[in-house]
Amino acid sequence: MGADLIISDDGNGDIGAFAKAYMEFPVDEAYITIYLDRWDADAERWRQITYYDAEFYAKDYPDGINSPYVDVTFKNQPKGYYYRLRGVFGAVYNDKFEGFSPVTDGILIEK
Repeated sequence: MGADLIISDDGNGDIGAFAKAYMEFPVDEAYITIYLDRWDADAERWRQITYYDAEFYAKDYPDGINSPYVDVTFKNQPKGYYYRLRGVFGAVYNDKFEGFSPVTDGILIEK
């Protein structure tokens, strides 16, 4: 399994999040969770702000689950901070689980 995770500054405090998983063959189930983190300069650490979950089941996708994706916008976030995305991608096939957890670089939201 591979994955793309992309963060973007969509303006007005809106942060775009795109996550896509790539499977070698159709799976029975797929899960994508995107966490939005903001840099806390005082504590010198990332803090989770919110998240978005998506679940994909073979019964809902007659052509198979090969490359599920999520394209969401986290609205009205305070400007002047650095934000990043953490993704958790999971797939189940024949009762076997595989997971992958990429993280983006932080971007300054200032528009």
